Parts: sequence; C-alpha cells; structure tokens
Amino acid sequence: GIARVLHDKEDYLDALHTYQRALACQRDLAAGSSRPTLDVITTLCNISRVHHLMGDIDAALVANQEVLQLATILVCGKMDHPFLINRLKIEGNILVEAGRVEDAMRTFIEAARRCCDNGRDRMIN
Repeated sequence: GIARVLHDKEDYLDALHTYQRALACQRDLAAGSSRPTLDVITTLCNISRVHHLMGDIDAALVANQEVLQLATILVCGKMDHPFLINRLKIEGNILVEAGRVEDAMRTFIEAARRCCDNGRDRMIN
C-alpha cells in the first residue's frame, strides 16, 4: 500500500526501501513453504520497476530474473504461461533501453519461442 503510493508519487527511493522491507516480511512469512508466494513475486516485480525507473538497469534485471525463477516454480514449470512471457518481454524492453540490443533479441526470441501456436500471437501488445 504505502510503497505503491510512494511509487505513484515518483518518490522512488522511499518506495524502493518500503518494497524491500515488505519483501523481507513476505519472505519471513513464506519461509516454511516449498513454493514461492504471489506476494513475493508481485513485490519483486515492483522492485524491478522502481529500479528501472531510477535508471539502475542491472538491479532491475536481477530482480526480474528472480521474478522469472520464482514464477516458473509457482506455475509448475509451465514455460508458456502468459505471465512468464510478459516478464521476458519486459526484460527485453529494459535491455533495449540499456543499449544491450543483442541480449534483448535473445530475450525476445525466448519469449516468442514460448508462445503457443494456437492462432493467437501473444507477442503483439
């Protein structure tokens, strides 16, 4: 709640600290579980976004990689899950902004590879 308000007010440093405190609490609460929680994943998404907005591309990518790792476990390894594909597209966009075009292409190709051939192109949006 508070972190999101700070985030929306563009008070990124305070938002980041608040998200990090929330993440620590969420991880403590989930410590006994063998599966990651949606709360942890959502908070990591927000942390990645705030790092990105602050221009800390490396930290944004690290947080996003953890999102991908935990979300993959949460969806039981279903690699074509729309959330995972979306996070790969977000990562690709961050990489483009950072000038890492070759890395971005690899990420976009991975996202495209994961899309199902069910007549709907989920890469367009």
